[in-house]
Amino acid sequence: SNTTTTIRSYLERRMWRNRAQARDDTIRLASSGSDPPTKGSRRWGLLIGVSLVSFIVFLQIASFSGNQTKNQGQTPNNLKYDVDNTAIPPDGFRTQLPLHQNPQYEGASPFLYDEKLLGKEGQKPPVNGNPLHSDIPPVLSLNDLTWKWRERIEVPSPHNYSLMPFPKDLVWGEGFLEFESARKKLKFEQQGEQTKRTRNALERFKANILNFSYYKKKIDHGIALIDSRNFSPYGMKVEDERKSVPFIIKWTKSIDYPSFQDDESYSLIIDGASITLTANTSVGIVRGMSTFLQLISPRHYEERIIVPQVKIFDQPIYAWRGILFDAARHFHPMDVVKHTLDSMAFSKLNVFHWHLSDDQGWRYESTTFPELHQKGSDGQYYTQAQVKEAIEYAADRGIRVVPEFDMPGHTTALLVAKPELASRAPPTSIGDKWGMQPNAMDPTNPATYVFVQKFLDEVVPLFPDTYYHIGGDEVRPEFFKSGPEVDRFKTTNGLSGKRLGLQLYFNKQVSNMLKKFEKEMVGWEEIIEDGIPPDTVVEIWTHPNNYKHAADRNLRAIGSLGFYLDFMEPASKHYHNFLSGAWPGPPERFLGGEACMWAEFVSAQTIESRIFPRSFAIAERLWSPPFLQSIDDMYFRLDDISFKAQLFGGAHHSYYLQMINAFQLSPQELPHFIAFANTLHHGNRRSDNDRHLNAHTELTDLVDAVPPESRTCYVLLDMCQQKDHRDKVMPLIRQWLIEWSHHHDQLSRVWTNHPRLEPYKVLSRNLALTATGALEILEGKKEFSQHFERELNHWKAHEVNKLRMCIPEALLKLFTS
Repeated sequence: SNTTTTIRSYLERRMWRNRAQARDDTIRLASSGSDPPTKGSRRWGLLIGVSLVSFIVFLQIASFSGNQTKNQGQTPNNLKYDVDNTAIPPDGFRTQLPLHQNPQYEGASPFLYDEKLLGKEGQKPPVNGNPLHSDIPPVLSLNDLTWKWRERIEVPSPHNYSLMPFPKDLVWGEGFLEFESARKKLKFEQQGEQTKRTRNALERFKANILNFSYYKKKIDHGIALIDSRNFSPYGMKVEDERKSVPFIIKWTKSIDYPSFQDDESYSLIIDGASITLTANTSVGIVRGMSTFLQLISPRHYEERIIVPQVKIFDQPIYAWRGILFDAARHFHPMDVVKHTLDSMAFSKLNVFHWHLSDDQGWRYESTTFPELHQKGSDGQYYTQAQVKEAIEYAADRGIRVVPEFDMPGHTTALLVAKPELASRAPPTSIGDKWGMQPNAMDPTNPATYVFVQKFLDEVVPLFPDTYYHIGGDEVRPEFFKSGPEVDRFKTTNGLSGKRLGLQLYFNKQVSNMLKKFEKEMVGWEEIIEDGIPPDTVVEIWTHPNNYKHAADRNLRAIGSLGFYLDFMEPASKHYHNFLSGAWPGPPERFLGGEACMWAEFVSAQTIESRIFPRSFAIAERLWSPPFLQSIDDMYFRLDDISFKAQLFGGAHHSYYLQMINAFQLSPQELPHFIAFANTLHHGNRRSDNDRHLNAHTELTDLVDAVPPESRTCYVLLDMCQQKDHRDKVMPLIRQWLIEWSHHHDQLSRVWTNHPRLEPYKVLSRNLALTATGALEILEGKKEFSQHFERELNHWKAHEVNKLRMCIPEALLKLFTS
């Protein structure tokens, strides 16, 4: 359609201009190892921000426009890719991004599918471009951009590859390597100690390559994979080995359960005849496999797969790159746990911080104290067999599982089962309200430590990781009992004058217990106190001053401040959260960071859409060099990686359309409703002030379905800020406005027939009025006035159930800049 063509043309021009503007400075600064940006280096930050991968996309567009420029870049001949011999490439190694030409795909678009690329005999792609949603009508017109993964194909080009996290060092080669079911196949050769983990990794890797197809029916005829013993694990006919492509995988050390100290570095070399993946450890091999999966692309809609010729050396900035997964506030079944672990592995996140207890639920089956899950869980908990299954599933993917059992606060569910351990009057029911509950275990009661010791005797051996999280957050002095007896206890134990002296005493006892298991204690920043054991790890989450408080006590730290996914902030804000600039202590005392997904306002149906794809941007911030700063480029790659993650185990996009479809709109209404929903974004977090929300509230409203950020809004805002290219973007903006000006009339029956959606009618009306007013200004029927500006500002701030329109913000930029 004309709309699709206009969208494509705009994106191509926009990407070309941004990437051409700073490519020389980007390459030079990338190779210099510059420090993260400071307030005094904002101008340089803008140049560095148009990153290496941004230039890759620039080159892609250049090749599509018919540019015949040849590669002038030279690959360093002194580069050693065998990380067994060298952990760091030699000085002078830099990312080189040469131009290439691929005439076979001249004129094709990398952004939206085109009729001429639909396949043989007029065969069209599946509905919405995704076999996962064949029951959902296609979203029309301008909505394509909002979730490009639904209507996208990968158009091969030697430099059209989005990587996230972006590697430490890479050099693109010339062209790509292609595998076809009738001509070339992969022949895997393993050089390393064979273990259960390495066998599982290879079989999973083969299956992921095999399943990389847009059509499920193509899987049966997909890539034939053979191993060094010359047979296909999938029962496929093996062709002449002379036609196979060697895939050599070399590692030195096989690791059973991953640990903080693991070497995750790897090198990946793809040339015209073979593929070589090398690492010091099997965990590094798993990381390299993730990179290879991000590189593969289908060739049109055939069974063939291509990968670019490239040389990569990669290793992370931080060793702790985690996701906090809250299963206590709302329980999430094992399939959600596994989907999350799959997406974590795809983006090289390596710590699954499993929050298993809180005021609203105890989610672990205890054999020593069965009353904990019997009385504290409402019947929803993980059995020990499931816990073991999750740990094994994670270990296969190079992911550590760190459990958190919150103590001495956030223990309402625990104290319902063990009331004799309460410091004050024990609770009689599991918490169903959000926020802090005034319940805590009694640090002065010897029975408390008998319980903790017996519980640790049971649970610690289940979790092989060195670290154990005790929680320790949001405990106030008034949660503990007071009186002469408590005063004597404080005096006897040297706690007088300490605001949280009782909690300090509790933490020290638990730390000593964990040391008997050779475990190290992790807790939230509230446990920072003079006298805390120096080997404690603290997690900073509320204020940057707490980094200094931890460093002053020579504690180790993890950063989650700025990575709270439940705040519903955009990926761009998380992406510019530079942890290295916040930590004032020795670098080796800062372990890394975590994205936190607290589950007060998410269900098993929505939690994955809240974690991903934004966590992919956080994964890059924790893995990749800090010179990567371009927001435009980050979003461009994020869309690609988000789509591919769905193919390899993720399910974060599935729920959005499933939940919209659950409203049971007609086929005529559904596209217009999605066009409306795609213009909404979340305002403030659905916070504790929403007292009508509790643990029993069904989270099936529109606010639960809408993704954390609107890609439609991001693209429109970007267009409205193009002062020098108004003539090129105005036709597209007008098309968007025309559609929005009419959508409200198309949805008149929706508000009547669906009471749950009726509250959002005002937002739909405001969108139509906004679009109509903007069109009249653009068409010269009226001038932009202060009255209309006031209306836009009012509509921009107006919320319905924490959802806002984001279109007014873009139009204010358009009319006032």
